Amino acid sequence: MFDGIGCVNGLIKNGHQPENKSFLLVGAGAAISIALADAGVQRLRIVDLDQEKVERVIASVRASYPNMEIDTGPLVPKEFDVVANATPLGYLSR
Repeated sequence: MFDGIGCVNGLIKNGHQPENKSFLLVGAGAAISIALADAGVQRLRIVDLDQEKVERVIASVRASYPNMEIDTGPLVPKEFDVVANATPLGYLSR
């Protein structure tokens, strides 16, 4: 939950309004996906190695935001306004 709020707040604080933008989310971050939908993104593509998780996140977002364009597909950053990393890459467990 806080990942998503932090992501959106960080974007806004740095002058990047997510509303009406297209986002490529690398990593199936459920909290970030919901927070982006709350913020009014126009389009969201989620790409992750775990396709089952991607489908669960997409279904969850669609349940609350049926009119938002959300999908999975090829990783083509130039097709999107913003690319965000929601993978555990760089996460250090202690």
